[in-house]
Amino acid sequence: MTCAAPAYCVECAPPQWRGKMVGIYNCGWFGGAIPAAAVTFGTNYISGNLAWRLPLILQAVPSGLVICLVWLLPESPRWLIMRGRNEEAKAFLIKCACPVVDLLVRFLSVADLLLACRPRRQQP
Repeated sequence: MTCAAPAYCVECAPPQWRGKMVGIYNCGWFGGAIPAAAVTFGTNYISGNLAWRLPLILQAVPSGLVICLVWLLPESPRWLIMRGRNEEAKAFLIKCACPVVDLLVRFLSVADLLLACRPRRQQP
């Protein structure tokens, strides 16, 4: 998730929002780490099993939400092109409000990159 989510944000966000979206995503780690540390510190004073179970439960809730909601996200244009679904990729890029020039550059660069990365068959 740490590697895939920023790449997905960059691929799917309109050009004027790309940097902001990835920046907000990267700040999200601290937005979760600081309250998690506070909860863990606070439960240090609780005796019994709740001292370790409460932080575990509180950390499992957002993860469970991500697991349930990730299926609602559309496929990335790069994934669609890799699967040969170029028209769907083009329709998605148009839908995300990209300017025409940026759309063509992104579509062609992703397609070229994927073609360059495909393993070549050896001649018999």
